Amino acid sequence: MGGSSGPLVFQVPGICSDPNLPKMQPMPEDIIKKKVPYFVVGYKGWSNQQTIVAKLDEAQGRISGILQLDIGYFAGSAAFDSVRASGALCLLGFLNSVNEASSYVKAATADLLSYGR
Repeated sequence: MGGSSGPLVFQVPGICSDPNLPKMQPMPEDIIKKKVPYFVVGYKGWSNQQTIVAKLDEAQGRISGILQLDIGYFAGSAAFDSVRASGALCLLGFLNSVNEASSYVKAATADLLSYGR
């Protein structure tokens, strides 16, 4: 099990204030966002690209991308390099972002056997 000398206990602020326990650092917000991709797809809806980008910005990273099919436009969040694609390429931009998002999910692994040790 490596060089650990015992269980690692995380200190939760407000619940336990023992200064001898290590403090848990919060996960960076961008890592959390990448683990749960959320895409919005609409057939009819916002009528221009500026509105779609504005709605994506308002979501502050909670939405990974928006695909609007009736005008043929895709906008991806900053987590996906802020991809913008129109016309037939909007589907390619969307699929590329979904593919990239799936790689984050596949990279999230856990050694479940370590819980029984």
